[in-house]
Amino acid sequence: MLTKILIDDVARTVRPAAIVLAEYLNYTHVMSAHFHLNPWFIESYGVPVIPIDLWELERTGFAADLCGGRALAISPHIKDMDCYLSPVPMARPVSNSRRAIPFRVADPADLAAPADPDGLVKDREHTRRELGLSSRDRLVMLAMSPWQLPDVGAAGRRQAASRVPELLAHYLRQLPDDVRFLLAGAALEWSRLLPAERTLPLPPCSPSRFGALLRAADLMLSLNLSAFTMVRAVLSGTPVLLITNQFSVTEPAQACDIADQFGGMSDFARRWLAESMPLHPFRVWPMGFHGFMESLLAGNAYLSAFTGAELLDEAAVLGGLRGLLYDQEERDRSRIRRADYLKEIAAVPDACAAFRHALSMAGVS
Repeated sequence: MLTKILIDDVARTVRPAAIVLAEYLNYTHVMSAHFHLNPWFIESYGVPVIPIDLWELERTGFAADLCGGRALAISPHIKDMDCYLSPVPMARPVSNSRRAIPFRVADPADLAAPADPDGLVKDREHTRRELGLSSRDRLVMLAMSPWQLPDVGAAGRRQAASRVPELLAHYLRQLPDDVRFLLAGAALEWSRLLPAERTLPLPPCSPSRFGALLRAADLMLSLNLSAFTMVRAVLSGTPVLLITNQFSVTEPAQACDIADQFGGMSDFARRWLAESMPLHPFRVWPMGFHGFMESLLAGNAYLSAFTGAELLDEAAVLGGLRGLLYDQEERDRSRIRRADYLKEIAAVPDACAAFRHALSMAGVS
């Protein structure tokens, strides 16, 4: 009850005109599963409650598939609310719901040259020199959050969190010696799997410093389609390779079927898969959400802004990495796709305009 007491105190002290939930699914899950509260006590303060909906929930069945085979039930209460805010990316720039208010999460121009509280933001080449990179070196950034570590969550999630890095590191070790790996946040855990002389740990830093390092990278590698670091990469002009998994693998014989689909599977990958069963589908690693995100992604132009590859398709993963790092034609195609997507979302209102619209819809003058 301490959580509710604290929120009650803030509401009495601040006396807000409205409350914005950032973000709906996370708020409802944390309040119910972790604090054992009915999430909708938040409506008892007598002011409009406006959620941010990252997932276009009205298109879903209000249940998300999780690694481990379970499903996460999601409160459908959003259907009864006056309006909600839809962040672009990932949501579509035009919604089919009259209650959805799309808004642009950031302006690419702002990310290109943010104000730096720690000093002047270095240009890309300066930042690369700071990292000790030569003009020939290629830099791959991998960022992770603490919730993606293998000691967090249920058994299926821990299994995915502990096993997937080993296979991805196998792919990364096959890249040429001039590729360096910048490990941000919880991704430092991967350092034991990669050559020490090619690994650059990134200690905690300001958002602007992180942005400068992101722009200095030749490629961001992501396993989480919902990650804001991935959105930042797209808006900043850094190519992204997203790794997902569509397969549920529970029996050794399934490896042969998967290998046939991808034209083969290396001995390492076969051994890894045999030792990693059960393997569950994911678009948000290691949580899951593969089927849950189908409705959000259907016809969504955001998919054109980055390159995707299947976890068990070694040729596609390596081809994506090498193409985005070394093939200028492929990098140009990637840049054009990102630019086209940014043009498509340029007319989406910024956050301030969208929030004012939401307040008006909720009856706040």
